Amino acid sequence: MNSLLNFLGVNLRSGLSDLVNYYLVLKGLFTLVFTTMRFRVSLIFFFTTIVVGLNLLTPWVFKTAISKLYSEELVSNIFLVLFSYGAIWTISKIIFQFSELLCMRILERGNSNFCVQIFDKIFSNPWVMFSENSVGGIMHSLEAAQKSIYIIIYGILLNALSMFLELILLSFIIFFNYGILYAMVLFLFPVIYLFYSVIALVYLSKMQEQSRLKNKKAASLMNDILVNIPNIYFQRAEMEVINKLKVTLKNRENTAIRAFEGLSKVGIGQSIISGCGLTTITTLVGLKVVKGDLHPSDFVLITGYFIQFIAPLSSLSITFREIYLGLNKLDKISQIVLGDQKNLEEKISQTKIQHYDISFMNVYLKYPQGASYAAMDLSFHILKGESVAIVGENGAGKSTIIRLISKMYSPTIGKIFLGNQDLTQMHPKSVMSVVAIVPQETLLLDDSIYNNIMLGNHDSLNKEDFQIFAEKIGINDFVQSLPDGYNTLVGEYGIRLSGGQRKLVGVARALLRRTQILIFDEVYTALDQTVKVKVSTYLKSLENVTKIFITHEQDILHSVDRVIFLSKGKLVCSGNHSSLICNNLQYKEFWKYKELIQNKENI
Repeated sequence: MNSLLNFLGVNLRSGLSDLVNYYLVLKGLFTLVFTTMRFRVSLIFFFTTIVVGLNLLTPWVFKTAISKLYSEELVSNIFLVLFSYGAIWTISKIIFQFSELLCMRILERGNSNFCVQIFDKIFSNPWVMFSENSVGGIMHSLEAAQKSIYIIIYGILLNALSMFLELILLSFIIFFNYGILYAMVLFLFPVIYLFYSVIALVYLSKMQEQSRLKNKKAASLMNDILVNIPNIYFQRAEMEVINKLKVTLKNRENTAIRAFEGLSKVGIGQSIISGCGLTTITTLVGLKVVKGDLHPSDFVLITGYFIQFIAPLSSLSITFREIYLGLNKLDKISQIVLGDQKNLEEKISQTKIQHYDISFMNVYLKYPQGASYAAMDLSFHILKGESVAIVGENGAGKSTIIRLISKMYSPTIGKIFLGNQDLTQMHPKSVMSVVAIVPQETLLLDDSIYNNIMLGNHDSLNKEDFQIFAEKIGINDFVQSLPDGYNTLVGEYGIRLSGGQRKLVGVARALLRRTQILIFDEVYTALDQTVKVKVSTYLKSLENVTKIFITHEQDILHSVDRVIFLSKGKLVCSGNHSSLICNNLQYKEFWKYKELIQNKENI
């Protein structure tokens, strides 16, 4: 619950019960949701009060009608009372529908505000997407959290609030008209019912949590299978994957059944409490009617009030259970998004960066689930405007350097400086305002080519300048051959484009940001020779821009100012490519092996 309290900006009060902390969470959630919706919330409270009043009035009118049927009143008067009973009931339902309509806008606004906050936190803490959390798992938790907001807001505004208000007012009405005994029975049994239901939630919570985790695991696995269907097909691993899916779904099925069995047991207890209450009230009132102390209409009124509460109590207990589980689901997504990190926006301010040298000082990094260090004692300095190639075998730590510079992770030990500022004390948004990265695999949004290129490029270009830029890097060559040109939709993940075309869109997007630091991971992979020459020429024309290449391309190695060679997370050597070939045996052997592999692939 601490993560959710932190996410909502609520201070945890140590030493208080979970119920108090749940109250604090609800307060924080309602503050987040209702910031711009106060008028609508006030209207819902107003309509709820009217509905409660009409609900309490309806049985009373029915009692009056029964009394008049036993008397010698005029038929017209009896008809008027009976008509009033139906009219009051109808008006109550119509007003409730208006309340639901108002609540729907609040629900949607609440979900919108929550989702915006979630993704804002993700972009402030991007490392959560690269730890033990999978995209499918996070998406499942986010969907569950959105459903929980619906349940919590709707349940509190339209169910719990009206029920509690109605129960309190009813107890006073019965007390003043029939005495404390009937008031106590009408008040006590619903309270016992609700108290039992809340206690039962603790019993159910562990099973519900296990069921949620199994469901999350199944959703994550199905997402991974869908994303990797081509790879699974190419490897002829269909049966292996399906068998794994069967086992996962079977585990989900078993935990879901156990959770439902627990819920059924709770339901049996609720039925017993309801039955005891109904038996008690009907017996007490029935005996008074037989003795002549009460009129039959009083029996109808009191038992009618109790029955009026029994049905909503059943749904209200489910509402409480869903609210309880919903708060846990909100807590889960908050844990995923925030992790063990404090809110950076409270801790670190966004600063303007004026110096662009990059310095690693005895940097070590161990990933959250890693058994060993991915980077060990890295120390090097990259000057502003310098072009550097970082090379090494798979797992040498090349991608780790990108993640450290871009602040996806902070060093476990050591310091990284951007200019004279400690990177750990800088906000990720500040860092990425001066850094642009082209990853090895470029994924695109399901949008047009133009919108994908302009993603993150807030300085608009006129059409002429954009065409000049596009021609220089060679992207015009393939875009103009498409029927819709730059308006062509690329499909999910950019699937309608080839690997080289996606890479070129990623390069264009990064270059248009005009940042002081450019990082390329295998920039020329999948590009044809003509485009490669154009991109290379454009990069060479950029002055005072730091360019970092993760590469094994000989052309890049000969053109950069310096090569940094890594092996098993450590810095082996640094210098000019030609001099390293001559003076460093490990570097020379590395390239001999690379050339041998390339020659075999070419045969």
